[in-house]
Amino acid sequence: MRSRFEEHYVKSGRGGRKLDEVRDKYQKACRKLHLTHNEYVLLLCEAAEFEKDFRTVLLPGLLEYQQSVQEGFVLTWRQLLQDLAHFSDFTSDKYKDIHKRIDSSLHSIKHTEEYNDFTEKHKTSPTEAVKFSFDESLTEENAGKLLPNQLTVDNLTVEWLRTKLSDLETNIKDIQEKKTNFSSQNQEILHNGKSSNNDISASKTSLVDTSKKELNELKCQERKMLKQTELIKCALNELGCEEVPSGCDLSIDNQPFVNSNSSEQGDGTEPSLIKRALGHQKIVNLLKKPFRRKSEPSSPVAPPRTKGRRESTPHSDGSDPQRRMHASVSDLTKYK
Repeated sequence: MRSRFEEHYVKSGRGGRKLDEVRDKYQKACRKLHLTHNEYVLLLCEAAEFEKDFRTVLLPGLLEYQQSVQEGFVLTWRQLLQDLAHFSDFTSDKYKDIHKRIDSSLHSIKHTEEYNDFTEKHKTSPTEAVKFSFDESLTEENAGKLLPNQLTVDNLTVEWLRTKLSDLETNIKDIQEKKTNFSSQNQEILHNGKSSNNDISASKTSLVDTSKKELNELKCQERKMLKQTELIKCALNELGCEEVPSGCDLSIDNQPFVNSNSSEQGDGTEPSLIKRALGHQKIVNLLKKPFRRKSEPSSPVAPPRTKGRRESTPHSDGSDPQRRMHASVSDLTKYK
């Protein structure tokens, strides 16, 4: 797109509708590239935070939640068996002895220690961290504008970054409110679910465990958004009160052009002057081409000379290189 813009810039002479269209397309392409770059950096940040939380919080929390659910089943069965033993107490001494042993065995059940041996036997080491790295080959063609792992702040992206920052801050506030509600609900459940012997019913325990799992998910989302917010704020703070830089450089004057005759300039010799003059003549012909009239078909018979024509003027056959050089320089000076 940049090469097309430079090509139209040279052909149209710094103006024209075609150049404006190419400039608009080039500016839109630059803006889209920079926005995509910023989204890519934020997604890498989000993925890294989520992977870390998945290993350290969510996955262990899921195991803890499954264990608490199974412990709740154990507690429910214990309560059912206790009720069965309580309502089946007959008067026989033999049955009373059996009932006492059953009751003693039921009271020895501790649901919080039921799966300790199982988890110790089958526990595994934590998974290795997955490293999310920026693909630096994506920014090789835009050196100086797009930097790896850094947000680009310019006139194409500054409004998008501010909107993104506002959305993230709003979402963080919503998550913090949800966390507060979950914490208060858990405290209320624990306070109202205790019985006379300070035991919590299985249904209340299940509600608390579910709330704890959802609270961990909210904390992970909050950390992920806080990391992105910090990244955007750092990029905007670096800009400060300075003028927002341009994200799409449309200037051509400062762009280096390759000059095939650069090695021949400045020596002052006659061959180099001739080659420079021929190069200038090509530029003049290129500029004069759109305004040149179509020549009439040539006739095999030469037209008669007019009376006022000077016949003493010699006809140059173009065989002298020095004459061609002076003519080319004269034409170039005329059309500058």
